Amino acid sequence: MAEIAKEIVHALNEEPFNRQMSLVKLDDLKPLQLLQLLNDVFATIAPDVGQMHGGAHPSHSHTHMRMHILTHTHAQPHSARA
Repeated sequence: MAEIAKEIVHALNEEPFNRQMSLVKLDDLKPLQLLQLLNDVFATIAPDVGQMHGGAHPSHSHTHMRMHILTHTHAQPHSARA
């Protein structure tokens, strides 16, 4: 699990996100902050998803993002498949 968290932090620090995130900062985020971070990521990689719940209640955002995650296919890096 720690390796996955490191990969996530590394990806958040790269283009196009540039979050200047650390494992400690990520761990300190509250649930709504994590939801906002996920929303920001979706808004970057799939603008149609990020814009749909700009002022929505968090429970609606959660449902919409969950559906997007379930339907979104993303190839894992080769090293993660091994």
